[in-house]
Amino acid sequence: MSLNSIFLDFLAYDDTERIIRGVSEAFECPVMLVDSAFRVAAHACPPGFEDPVFSSAINRREMTYEFISMMKEHTDGGSGCESKSSADDESCEKGSETRGETNKGGGASGGRERLVSGGGFYIRIEGSSYRRRFSVLRHGGVLLGYLICVDVRGDLERRAENDLPWIEALIAKQMIFVYHRRQVISNDAEDVLCRLLDGEYKDETYFQIQASSTFLASLEAERIAVISLEEYRSMNFMEDSLRGELRRVFYASHPFYYDNQVILFLNSRHNYRDFDRLIEEYRLRVVISDVFVKLYDMPKRYADAQSVMERILRDGKKRLAWAEDYHDVLLLSRICEAESLMQPNVSAIARHDAIHGTDYCRTLLSYLLNNRSLQRTCEELCMHRNTVLYRIDKIKDSFNLDLDDPKQQFSVTLSAAMAVFRQDEESFVQPRRGGANIK
Repeated sequence: MSLNSIFLDFLAYDDTERIIRGVSEAFECPVMLVDSAFRVAAHACPPGFEDPVFSSAINRREMTYEFISMMKEHTDGGSGCESKSSADDESCEKGSETRGETNKGGGASGGRERLVSGGGFYIRIEGSSYRRRFSVLRHGGVLLGYLICVDVRGDLERRAENDLPWIEALIAKQMIFVYHRRQVISNDAEDVLCRLLDGEYKDETYFQIQASSTFLASLEAERIAVISLEEYRSMNFMEDSLRGELRRVFYASHPFYYDNQVILFLNSRHNYRDFDRLIEEYRLRVVISDVFVKLYDMPKRYADAQSVMERILRDGKKRLAWAEDYHDVLLLSRICEAESLMQPNVSAIARHDAIHGTDYCRTLLSYLLNNRSLQRTCEELCMHRNTVLYRIDKIKDSFNLDLDDPKQQFSVTLSAAMAVFRQDEESFVQPRRGGANIK
């Protein structure tokens, strides 16, 4: 197949496999297209080609861990040369391709964003007698995948380097079309965010493509603040006034509405003490999430913040909470969903507490968390030594617990924590120390 035929197939057919077959035929080499999750998206090879590494990837439909690590090194800022990646310690050879760079001087390509990374790397890997050329496919700064060509004849660099840049651009464009078919790209950042929180983006790459056309592509954020509007609505229906104030006080926080709440993005330059006045003026309840590294992880942080919000709304006391103060509460609430995890003897103690109004579970938990120190347990519970000693002896004798057995201590401690948690969630909340401003 000629190179012109590849281009004509791209125009005439929406078929990634057909394009990859054309590349394989044109250069007389096996070709594999790998997506951003390191899954094999398409492949083709000449008749009679045998290679255990190539065949294994096709059979699994995904790349090996070793190969993924190798590609990540080049993708994530590696030196451009794979150091001792093969059995014979042969180092990689960087291809001569430099034509993929943006033409900064103007002309036909001047000022335009390149579609691909602009470089191919030749690598030998253990288990194969052939070196491989791989290149990174990008668009809009979003990683789409990798194109891998197996140099079976040993002259791929000489024969193909002049043509591979535009072929890689064509394949990157085809991958964009594949993503477009799933759903039309939205230019509305708030719509993208709401759909992210709704769980509609099952593919991180597709989300990144959607976000790349909005301010989300350059967003600097490490936390979100979730703001309940329940009491605010009862006093003032002009939500836009709050939104405008949030924009003024927290610069570039991009507040948006979601599920009767306002969500805004926070970073280290924001002063979290500014919430104090807004909470008082607008009758708000605010939960500040844990830190997240990438925007795609925001739904996890939102879910935790929402769980905390439900608790402070139920409690009715707190107006500002940090999700990190509720880690133990969230963990235990999820563990408590599995009733069978509680140690049977501790379950019996909990039933005794409920029937007789005793507080043996809390005493037991404090004793174990204080490394079985009577003095520290007394101080924590504000009890006389004899009272604590009586309770511990009662627990040991009446409920057949060996608190000196290290094999039992973990399950007993966890079970006691579950029991106390059910009695009083607030005891597990560790309030933040110091000021609200985080650097």
